Amino acid sequence: MSMQQFDEKAKEDLKKRLDDLIEKGRGKKNVLDYQEITDAFQDMKLDEEQLELVIQIIEKAEIDVLRVQEDEAPE
Repeated sequence: MSMQQFDEKAKEDLKKRLDDLIEKGRGKKNVLDYQEITDAFQDMKLDEEQLELVIQIIEKAEIDVLRVQEDEAPE
């Protein structure tokens, strides 16, 4: 799985969105919610592997990704 899966236009769009998210995360004490990431890419229809690649890139930029489990809500 790599960035080669995307055509040039999609790569440019993906890179810009990643840069924007990384900047947003840095402004939030190096933390992003999983939902913020999925919202940023919702119109790109990324599959699970592609989304995981995006998260790995964000984490390599030293941004923590909070993955909230809705089924673990307090009782």
